[in-house]
Amino acid sequence: IINAGTARNVIPESVKLAGTIRSMNPAIRQQLHEEMRKACAIVESLGGRYDLNILHGYPATVNDPEAADMALGVLNEMLGEGNAFVKEQIMASEDFSFMLQKAPGAFLRLGVKNPEWDREYPVHTSTFQMDEDALPVGAAALAACAVRWMQTKG
Repeated sequence: IINAGTARNVIPESVKLAGTIRSMNPAIRQQLHEEMRKACAIVESLGGRYDLNILHGYPATVNDPEAADMALGVLNEMLGEGNAFVKEQIMASEDFSFMLQKAPGAFLRLGVKNPEWDREYPVHTSTFQMDEDALPVGAAALAACAVRWMQTKG
């Protein structure tokens, strides 16, 4: 988000920037924070002022390889080969990422688009719509993964 002034030909008195920094690698994320601090220091060296507030937010969501493989096997059994995939890691802002730092697990997403609809209604928009017929499939998938995990890991 960038908020600055009201006309394109007038230098604004102040500028407000807001956004997120996401990285699969915590060290790179920290480096990007440091680069932001350096950029702000340039503002100060030129007589400006700045207020930098870095909220650390959520880390990348990194699946345990064994749990991800197990989940994919269960999903392939339920849905047929090629109808499911599990990514190693994603940059979504998910609180589940903190849980995965403490215990093995796998983050799964459920496709809720109805293929008969004439357009998409994406998540995080005011037009989001989902095919609620997908909910029982998602619940069954989570239950099946939990049962399989308990059977193999007890």
